[in-house]
Amino acid sequence: MAGEAAFGPETISPDVISDNQMDNEANDFAAALLMPEPAFRLKLSQLSGDIVALAETFGVPEAAVHRRIAMLKKTDRSLNQ
Repeated sequence: MAGEAAFGPETISPDVISDNQMDNEANDFAAALLMPEPAFRLKLSQLSGDIVALAETFGVPEAAVHRRIAMLKKTDRSLNQ
């Protein structure tokens, strides 16, 4: 209909996709910087995967902890248990 915005894959410009990819890469970088892998793995184990406690320990939002765990799961099958 006239005047209504259509949303879907066909309406996303390449610039938006590029921006989203850049945002994801920036978020991944920030998660790795703020939660270095050795320290994060140690605390993950010590805190039995407690997302809230991990977020408080590293001073990051819970969403960042989830992102960091997801990043590590991509390279370490032992975290998928």
